[in-house]
Amino acid sequence: MRIGVNSGEAVLRELGGEGHVAYPLLGDTINTGARLESLAPPGGVLIGAETFDQLPEGAVVEERRGLRVKGKHDVVNAYVLLALP
Repeated sequence: MRIGVNSGEAVLRELGGEGHVAYPLLGDTINTGARLESLAPPGGVLIGAETFDQLPEGAVVEERRGLRVKGKHDVVNAYVLLALP
């Protein structure tokens, strides 16, 4: 299992009707989170820079700089989340 977490703006859409409704999230924030998930270590959590900025003091992370992710021209900095206080 791998987990990718990214924070930022996203668009929530309502699709369907007739008793079946889905609420997909769309946007770069969501796509980047999915890419982080694919790069996370097995059994680990990889978080984006904006998520890192929201962590409480005392969180333990391992920085991963300059990641190349599909669909993005620029590199992405991320962090493996090791422990929360």
